[in-house]
This record gives sequence, structure tokens and C-alpha cells, in this order.
Amino acid sequence: MQVEEYSSEVYGEIVKIIRRYGLRPARARGNIRAFEGPIATVRGDVPIRLEISDWDFEKYPRAYLLDKFPDGHRIYAHVDALGGLCYFTPESVVLDRYRPSIAVHQCLHAIESVLNKALNDDEEASADVENEFVAYWSFGQLPPAKSVIIDDLPPQASEASYFSFDGPDEDHHAVICEDSEHARRLISALGYSRTTELAYTCLLFASEQIPAAPAGAFPGTIHELFTWIGTWDRPLLRSIRARLASHKEYLAQERCVLAFSTPSGRFGAEFRHDRVHRLGLRRNPAEYCNFLHGKKGRKTAIVRLRLDEIGAPYIHSRNLEFESLAGKRIKLIGCGAIGGYLAAALVRLGAGTGKGGRLFLCDPGTLEPDNLGRHTLGFRALFRNKAEALRTELVSQFPYLDIVASGEQRPYTDEFFATDLVIDATGNEAHNEKLNFYHLKRRLCPVLYVRIRGNGECVQTLLSDSPQHACFRCLRQGEGGNYLEERFPVLKSAPVTRFRGCASFTPYAVSSSLSAAALATDVVIDWLKGNPAPRFRTRHIENANTRRLSNQDLPPIKRCPACQTSS
Repeated sequence: MQVEEYSSEVYGEIVKIIRRYGLRPARARGNIRAFEGPIATVRGDVPIRLEISDWDFEKYPRAYLLDKFPDGHRIYAHVDALGGLCYFTPESVVLDRYRPSIAVHQCLHAIESVLNKALNDDEEASADVENEFVAYWSFGQLPPAKSVIIDDLPPQASEASYFSFDGPDEDHHAVICEDSEHARRLISALGYSRTTELAYTCLLFASEQIPAAPAGAFPGTIHELFTWIGTWDRPLLRSIRARLASHKEYLAQERCVLAFSTPSGRFGAEFRHDRVHRLGLRRNPAEYCNFLHGKKGRKTAIVRLRLDEIGAPYIHSRNLEFESLAGKRIKLIGCGAIGGYLAAALVRLGAGTGKGGRLFLCDPGTLEPDNLGRHTLGFRALFRNKAEALRTELVSQFPYLDIVASGEQRPYTDEFFATDLVIDATGNEAHNEKLNFYHLKRRLCPVLYVRIRGNGECVQTLLSDSPQHACFRCLRQGEGGNYLEERFPVLKSAPVTRFRGCASFTPYAVSSSLSAAALATDVVIDWLKGNPAPRFRTRHIENANTRRLSNQDLPPIKRCPACQTSS
């Protein structure tokens, strides 16, 4: 929306509200309207500039300081290095575009509140900085912290390697990981090829303390870093000094990198050694540590590091409020229209990660042009085995995944079922019956069946995990004149089938594949939570010509030839 679309009365009301806060119109370009003036705070007037560029209010008006705060070197809560004010968390407040004067009033009231909180030299202001410490360490002071990605490292690791590499844009990047092989794999997955082979030693430290908000600016020298760390974790400071005084290897390189893990998150710092002292004292790290604390060495400049985690535990667990699939062994049979999307969901839940975790993909089929319209894979996978092509795609997205792909039809033996969960996503009832038969002979693990019904009118799942609940064969009648008829008929009309030569197929849109994969994913999540009920689920599309079925735990059907043969 353009500001000119407002009537003069509406825009006049907006300006009137802004003037009440002490701001007056200022020069700006294009559709932006700017206002400048002093906002009254507990520490006196603070001049700000307010810019409104999005009159639909999808983006909040931008506010920033025109002058430095009193004690301008201090880190202030909700104020970035350029003086920008973070007064609303992104997308936390929906401003009313139909009442723009009220929307602007909300923003100015929040700005006033943030300024008062930032200028209050009290525990609440410090707590705000400490609670979001990593963000302030990264962007709260110029220059901003250097961005470094950090891989998952062994829990007890005391050091790692720091690799530099160049991206396609010739920008310099860095990664902290175990070794050169991990670095190569990560850099390749990022789409980069050029690597600086020289690696620096990265010393790893952990603290159970929340980093304290600095009394002034963030540390800029090694002395300031040590002094600041000492204000909130003296044992950590002693540990750093002890490592620097005993670790010879870090003196073999031009730089030293320190990485810290705290309850607030990870952050780091790096510094360049004094070349003369490094070479002269490389066999005597204790003396070099003394140099760093001496009159000259203490002035050694540091560079703040922003550590962006890319390890599997972080990526696959940060959005979950329950246990992930890390460490689980999952077998997915069928990598077609359902299985492709389901595999993508499973790895995002952590399948193929963690100690002992592995995802098995099984499908003897080849990806044909006919499959592309409803499959997650595209042209690069054409005429390849579906399982192997899917594995290639998933590992390219997450290079640390442990995925085994098989294009062979494997026998359903005890070894096959010695896993945590088997999922049948073939959508082939004959195969479902076969798998069900061999599963019931062993019952070593639960089996989840997922299928698309008809032309995509609905999707269904059944989890078979105990003798007290229905097996797959229990979805059809087990005796009498209606033998083999559906126990719960859902389609009101026969599905449309199309033929191509001697082959036939049932047309349905890609939305059905996505819906089936989503339903199966929800069942897996409930299984992870320890409560997989209801084990039989049906999800209908709107306006489908179907009978509505209740989601429920089904008991075995009487005289089921598969699971009730002894009765």
C-alpha cells in the first residue's frame, strides 16, 4: 500500500499521534515517511528517527538512535550496533492495517518502553542482555562478530580444527569441526569447493555460567577478554590460562581460536600471535602465556566470533519438544510418491543421526518420467534406483546422515525386523499383506503402514505394534459371506484407473503424497512420545466422496487368518 492512498484525515491522525511523542516530520525518499525528535525517558530525552516504509505493516516501522546513549560504549538491551531499536520480536505483534494510527501508537509506546528499559542501569536490563547474550555478542557492537559455522563435536572434546574457505562470491568463511575430512564434507555440502588447507587449532571450553553483560563495551583485546571472563566464571578463566600455558600445538600456527559453550549458547574469539614471541617461545607455552598477560601481549587484539551451529543434534532437535529419531534404526520400504516425502520428513526428525542411528531405504524400482509429477525427486534422478537416488539427495542436504539404500528385494527375516521401526510406504496391498505375514511371525518391532486411497480422496495409516491391536489383514473381514470385504469401506465409488500399454496406474495429485507422508510423520511423532494412539487413522480431503471414519485403536478381527489363527 502507498501512503498516498490514505485520506488526509487518516494520515493527519497518524501524524498527530506521532507528534504526541515529540517527533516531527523529517526528509525521506519515496514511499517512506520519516519523523525525528526526542523521546522522553527516565534518563532524559533521547533523539530518535522513525521511518515507516511498509504501510501494510507487515514490516514494523524502523526506529534508531540519532545520537549515542549516555555512556555510549556500553552494551544496551534491545539496541544493535547501528543504534537500531528492537522493540517487537519479528512477527510477534500483528499491527492493524485498517487502523494505522493505532498501529503507529503501538510501535511508539513499545519504543518508549524499550528505551526506558535499556537506560535503566538495573538487574533487569542486564538480564535482558544475558538472556540473549549470543545475539549481542554477534551484533551488539561494531564491527559485528565474524560468522563461523561449527559442527557437532564429541561431548568431551577439548580441541577442534578451524578451517578457512572461500565461497563462490570470494567471501571468506570458516568452519570448526573435528578434522579435514569433516571440513571437506561440510564445505562440499554447502556448494563450495575452494578450501584453505591451513587449519588453526581451536581450543574448546565449557561453562555452566551465563555470560555476564559487560560493564562497558565487549572485550577488544586479550587482556579485556580475560578480565571480562573472570567477572562471571573464575574457574573458566583458570582453565583457559592452564591450557594456553601447556598446549604447544596452538603456537605452531599464526592464530589461536577459542570457542566457548555456555547455557546462553556458543560464541568465540580469535587472535593473531605476535610472530616474534610465538616463534621464540613455541616450545615454552607457559612463557608465551605470561607474555599474553604482560605489558605488550595484553594489548593483542581479538576478533569476536559468532558460532552458528550446524551439527545434527542442533538442526534436528531445536524445533522439537519431544525426543527425536536420533539413535533410532528406521527401515522405510517404498521410496516412491509417499516414501520420498516421508524420508525427507524422517531425516528432519533426526533419522540417520546419533550414535547407532541409521535410516534404511528399500525400493527395487527405477524413477521413470511417469513418476516425476508426484515425486520429491526430479530430473537428476531419472532412470536411477529410487532408494539410491533418494539417499544421494538426502545426504547432499545433510552430509552427516547415515543412510543405507538398497535396490534389492530383501527377505523379511529376523535380521530385517531387528530394528526400531519398519514403515511400509509402498501403497501396494499385496506387499502390505506379505510384510504383515512375516512381521506377525516375529513381532520384533512395530510396523507402520501408510497408503493413499482411491484417487487421493483420503490417506490412511495403521500402526501394528501389539497382539492387542489389529494387524494389517484385520482391515478386511475374516469370515462369513463378506469374507475379504473391507472392514471399514471408505470410498463411495470405484477409483478411476488409467492404462498405458499393459500397465495401469491410479491418478492422484501430489497433495495426496504429501498428505500421506504428513499423516505417517504424525504417527511417528506420537510413537516417539510413547503414545501412538489412535493406531488406525484416516485423513480426508475436503469435499471428497467418502465415508467419514473415526480414528481409533482397532481390536483384531475375529478369525483373522493372519493374527488369530490359533483361536
